[in-house]
Amino acid sequence: MHRSDSCNVLQLAPRFRLSRALKALKRRSLPDSCFFRMGRWTAAVAALACVLAFVSGGPLEAERLQAWVTASWASGRGAVSNGELPLNDAVEVEFVPAPKPLTKVIEDADRPAMPERIRTVLYRDWERRDPGSVEAIRRIRSKPTFVEFPHARDTFANHLESTYSILQAWEQPARVCRTGLVHTAYSGDLFSFFAFDAALPSERARLAALIGAEAEPLVHAFGTLARHEFVGLGRMMENRTSDADALEGSVLARSRLGPDVLIDASTVAELVIVTIADYLDQTLEVNGWRDHHMVDPLDTPLFPGDMRPEVCLFWMAAACRAVKGFLDVVPPIFDSCTAILTSQDEERARDLYWGVVQNRTSMLSDADALRRLDEASLLNPFIGEVDALAAQLHFRNHRFRRAKRLAASALRKLYAMGATWDKRLSYEAWVGFCRLLVVRSEAEGGLPRAPGAHNVNDLGVRLVPIDRAVELMP
Repeated sequence: MHRSDSCNVLQLAPRFRLSRALKALKRRSLPDSCFFRMGRWTAAVAALACVLAFVSGGPLEAERLQAWVTASWASGRGAVSNGELPLNDAVEVEFVPAPKPLTKVIEDADRPAMPERIRTVLYRDWERRDPGSVEAIRRIRSKPTFVEFPHARDTFANHLESTYSILQAWEQPARVCRTGLVHTAYSGDLFSFFAFDAALPSERARLAALIGAEAEPLVHAFGTLARHEFVGLGRMMENRTSDADALEGSVLARSRLGPDVLIDASTVAELVIVTIADYLDQTLEVNGWRDHHMVDPLDTPLFPGDMRPEVCLFWMAAACRAVKGFLDVVPPIFDSCTAILTSQDEERARDLYWGVVQNRTSMLSDADALRRLDEASLLNPFIGEVDALAAQLHFRNHRFRRAKRLAASALRKLYAMGATWDKRLSYEAWVGFCRLLVVRSEAEGGLPRAPGAHNVNDLGVRLVPIDRAVELMP
């Protein structure tokens, strides 16, 4: 075993309350190595440490200690040479196995199970919930109009599929998800580009053949009606208020193609939900199409900026709350569309979070960073990334229980949102990081290591089987 692995036991001394004994072991170790010759007293203490590892640290910690006291001493891996650690000096220590090995099926409040709707997103298993969608996505990704055009923070094609993914994570009906897949194909009330001409029946027929006849009218409404007037969306965005208009019935909507159109409340609600998903995929202060492609060159900021999140969740929460009564499926966001978030609280929380993110000079201590993140979480309790950062700070300060609890909290919030708020990482990356952090926090920093001398890399570090690590993820 590599020195970094075997030294873990000595670092665990305070937790086992065996500090004096293990420090004595350390004094007996060989020069520049964590390996030592074992007598009966040494073996007895090491055996007791293995038992206490399970009691205090769980099966993963016990598994790591078992490897430390058996296979590694016998192989001499990590010592200067095998001659310095003769095999006849190594002592086999009996290991007491965990009665209930840690697996992902164990129920634990701090091991939130991944919902099937999120698993569908991670695997892009669209066919299971929406047969035929994969072919529609394939055809979209074969067209230069979608693949090559730059959108807010990504290509048009990637943005469209991400919007579809968010709606799938919210378990919206297939027609709503398909609308998200090509939501601005006919342009939009604020978006100045189009791929299909909304005024031509032949173009509408082409789009209907791509996404289905049930979804095409919703896409047409999305691209031709003044959606910013629905439930006061435009007013809330401009004034930074959360005073959404109540949706009580049909709405007379302005159309860029001609006379006003009467839209039933259910359609309005679905258009609002697609609008929220659309914006949620591009929550950045500097937006490619909005701040560059459509404005005078003198007014353009440097793209992509510093990737700081835009203040926009406040109006999404208000709009979702206003239309939830007319939805077939209420999204899990913002406590199932019941919560209120003010723009002032959101902005303050964003700035506190971003101050921690931008702390590259180490002027901010971990304690100060945690205070900022705690305040940010209180002001805006819907952002998983805030808890993900706090979990890492606790983890690196060896407060593993708190780290696990916050990593689990981050997962629950990410699962509810179905999208990232901090766009520096993909949704899959944030979810995967937090799931593995739960496992590492349970093991107090470690991961399951593969046995055998061949499973050691050139740095002397024992390898981790990925399938085993994934199996342990919640």
